Amino acid sequence: MLIRVRGTRSGQKLKDYLERGHKAGREFTRDELDERMVLAGNLAETAKIMDNMDRLGQRALHITLAFKEDYVSPEAMQEIVERLKKFTFSAFREGEYDFYAEAHIPRIKGYEHAKSGEYIERKPHIHVIIPLENLENGMHLNPFGRVEWQEAYLDAFQEHINNEFGLASPKDNPALEFNDASEMFKRYTGKEFKDERRDERKNILREVIDNKIETWADFESLLKARYGDDVVRLANKKREPEAQYFNVRPGGGKKGLALNEGMFKRSFIELPTAEKLRQLTEIVKAEYIEEGQRRKSPEHIERYLTEWHDTRALEVRYVFNQSKAYKAAYKAATPEEKRAMLAERAADVAAVTQQERDRIAALIAADDDIERTTPAIAVSADEQGDELAMPSDAELEAELEAGRPVQPGDVTEYLLQKAEQESVEHEADDQQRQLPDNWQDIKQSLKAETLLAYLSQTKEGIDVDKYAIGTHRDGSARIKCGSRNLTVSDFLTKEIGMDFYTQALPILKECYDLQQLGADVPARSVREPSSETRRALWDEFREWRDSDGQARRRAAYEEIKRANREELGEIRQQRRDERGRLFDSWRGKRGIPQAVKDAELSRVSVAAAVREADAKKRFRDQRDAHRAEFRSDAQYRQWLAEQAEKGRGEALAELRRRTLRDAAVERTRDRSAELGRGDPAAVPREVPPLFHDMTYQVDRYGDVTYRANGEDLFRDSRERVSVLTQNDDAIETALRLSVMKWGKTIQLNGSDEFKRRCAEIAVKRDVWVEFNDPAVMRMVEEFKAERDAARARPVVQPIASPGRESAPDVAPTQPARHPASEFESKLDADLARMAENERRALEEEQKRKAQELEQQKPSEPDLDFGL
Repeated sequence: MLIRVRGTRSGQKLKDYLERGHKAGREFTRDELDERMVLAGNLAETAKIMDNMDRLGQRALHITLAFKEDYVSPEAMQEIVERLKKFTFSAFREGEYDFYAEAHIPRIKGYEHAKSGEYIERKPHIHVIIPLENLENGMHLNPFGRVEWQEAYLDAFQEHINNEFGLASPKDNPALEFNDASEMFKRYTGKEFKDERRDERKNILREVIDNKIETWADFESLLKARYGDDVVRLANKKREPEAQYFNVRPGGGKKGLALNEGMFKRSFIELPTAEKLRQLTEIVKAEYIEEGQRRKSPEHIERYLTEWHDTRALEVRYVFNQSKAYKAAYKAATPEEKRAMLAERAADVAAVTQQERDRIAALIAADDDIERTTPAIAVSADEQGDELAMPSDAELEAELEAGRPVQPGDVTEYLLQKAEQESVEHEADDQQRQLPDNWQDIKQSLKAETLLAYLSQTKEGIDVDKYAIGTHRDGSARIKCGSRNLTVSDFLTKEIGMDFYTQALPILKECYDLQQLGADVPARSVREPSSETRRALWDEFREWRDSDGQARRRAAYEEIKRANREELGEIRQQRRDERGRLFDSWRGKRGIPQAVKDAELSRVSVAAAVREADAKKRFRDQRDAHRAEFRSDAQYRQWLAEQAEKGRGEALAELRRRTLRDAAVERTRDRSAELGRGDPAAVPREVPPLFHDMTYQVDRYGDVTYRANGEDLFRDSRERVSVLTQNDDAIETALRLSVMKWGKTIQLNGSDEFKRRCAEIAVKRDVWVEFNDPAVMRMVEEFKAERDAARARPVVQPIASPGRESAPDVAPTQPARHPASEFESKLDADLARMAENERRALEEEQKRKAQELEQQKPSEPDLDFGL
C-alpha cells in the first residue's frame, strides 16, 4: 500500500469526481469504472462542510491509499481506514473533526489513456477526505501541519499497515514508485511525471546497473560525476540511513529532482547487481496479487509510531502554529517542560472550545425565550445540548436510498441494511427473470480461455496473463484469482462486479455462441513489446495534428460557416423580395383590410423563420459532425488509415487493434431486451427522433436515447433498439420505431417474459408487426384469439332508469382502419402538431421583436419652420 496526502479546495467538485468519475484522458463514468464502497462518513455532509468554510485556499486533505494487490477484502479495507483515522486524529477528540472514506473496487481493470495512449492498470484504492475545520470551535484543523515534515511518521504508519495486513510495500518493490506510482497516482490527479524527469530517473538507474554500483558512496560519486559536486545534496542527514536520499538539479536549474523512490534508497543501491535485475524484472511480471502473510514491523517503525502518539501529533496541533519565540522556548525545554507546555496549550484550546459552546447555548436559550409562546412540536438534539441535530427517520431513509451512510457511526448498519435491501430486490427480480434453456450447458462447457480473451478486448481491459486457469472435478472451468477459484459466472460478478442478468449473462451467452461456432477470440496482451512503437505513432500523429491537421480542421469549419452564412443570406433576401412583391401588389388598392395584409406578412415571416431555423439546425448538425470527425480518437483513426495506405505496416496493425477493441466493446452492450431487423435484406431507414412528448439525447456513438419523465425508455443504436424501461408505452413505441426502421419483420432478443410482453402489446395496441421467431408468432396468434373471443361476447345492456332513454342496442359502427394506416396517421398527427407549435412560437417571437423595435424608435421631433 502507498499513501499520498494532498490538499483540495471544492467540496462539490470532489463529490462529483467521486460519484461520477469524469476526468481528463478517461471516457468512463464512475459506475463503469468502479464499485463504490463507503467505509466511513457522509460524502454530502463532508462536501457541505468544505463549501461552507469562510477561507481561501485548500479546505480539506485528500488522502489516497493505493494498493498493489488486485484484491483486498472489504474487512481489511474497513480496518485500515479505522487505523488511519486513529493515527491521524491522535491529538483530537471525537466530534472535533469530520472524516469520510470510500473504497473503489475496479470493474474496469485497465484502459488506454486518451492523451498518452498508455495502458493504465487499475487496482483497488481508497479516498479519504478530511475538512480542515474544527467542528466544535470553528478553528483551523490540520492534523499533519506541513505534510513533508511528517513524512517519517506517515512512512512508519504506511509500513506498519503493510506488515500488519500482509500488503505489498513500495520498499519491497523498488520499481513500483518510479514505474507504476506515476501511473497509479495520475488516476487520482490526472497528472504524470513529465517525460524528461521520468527519463532522467531511468537514465540514472540504467547507469547504476551498467556500472554495477553496489555501495552508497559509489552512488554518490556517480551522481557527482553526472551533475557536479555543487548540485548534489543529501536530504534527511540526521535520520536513519534508509530515510536518506539524494536531491540533484539537472542542468544546474533551480528545480531539484528528489531521488526518493525505492530504487534509489540505500537498501536497494547496496544490493548485488544480479539481485537488482531480479527485482526489477519481478516488478513487471504479470501476476494476480492479494493479501499475503502478516509481518512484524521493525523496531524503528514502532518507535516512530510511539513518538507520533506521545508527542509529535500534539506538537503539530499545539506548537507548530505558534510564534517563533514560543517554538524556540519549546525546542529548548526539557521533556518534562515540553509535556507541561503541551498540557497548557491543550487547556487553552479547550477553554476556547468551551466558550464557543457557551455562546451557542446562550443563543439557543435566547431563541427559546423569544419563541416561548410557540407550542413545542418536538425536542431537537440542539435543545438537548448536542451541537448537530440527528436526522429524522424520513431523512435516514432518504440517505439510505441515496446509497450512502448518514453518520460516521452508521456505516456497519448502513451496509447491513443495503445488503438486506439488495437481497430482497434480487429475490423479487429473480421471480421475473429466467435463465436461458441452455444455461447448464453454458455453465458447464464455456471455456475460461474464451471468456478471458473476450474480456481482454472489451472495456473491462483485463490482463489475461494474470489469471491461471483450472478445471473443477465436474469438468467446468475455474479461473484462479489469488486464493479464490471462481466459475465463469462468478468471475464476472465477483471479480469484475457485473450484475448477473443485465451484464454478465449476455456476455456468457455470446462467448458460448462464439465457442460453439468455432470462432477465434484472440487475447490482447496489455504488455505487448510494441508499446514504444505505439507511443511513437501517437507522438507523430500529435505533431501532425498540431500543424497540418489543425489547418485542415480550421479550413473545414470555415467552409461550413461560409455555406451557412450564404444560406441565411439567401433566406433573408428571399423574405425581403416576397415582402416587396406583396407591397407592390397592394399599391393603389384601398379595399384590402389591414388584417389580411398583416396575415400575409406574417406568413412570409414565419416561412422565412422556419427555413432559417432549419438552416441553423443543419449548421449545428454539420458542426457536431465536424467535431466528431476531428476529435482525437476519430482523427487518429483517419491518420492511421492514411499512413497504412502509404505502406506503413505498424500503422495498419495499430488501426486493426483499435478496431477490434471497439467492435468488442460494442458486443458488450446490454442485450437483455432489444429489437433488431428480422429480414437480413431489409435496409435500415433513418427515422427522425420525434415521438409524442418524449425528449431524446444523442451520444458520441450516434445512439439516440429517448426519455420521458426523467426516465430512459429505449435506445436506437442503428442496428438494434434496446428497451431500457419495460413498460407498455415504451415497448409499443419501440416496436413502432423498429417497424419504421426495418419494415414489419422484427427479431426479438431477451428473456421469454420480454418476448411475451412484446407479442401481447403488439396485439392489444394494434402494432402491425411480425416476428421471425415462430414461438413469438404463436403467442401473437393466442393473444389475437383471446382478443377476438372477448369482442365476440354479447354485451349486456344495463336496465334504463325511469325517466331516461335506454342506450341503443347497436353501437354506431366505425370504419375499420388498418393498423399500419392508423400508425401512420398517428405519426402524421404528431408531426403536424409539432409543426403547428413551432409556427406559433415563431409568430410570437416575431411579434415580440416587432414590439421591441417599435419601442426603440426615437420619437419624431416637432417641425419648426423658420427663416
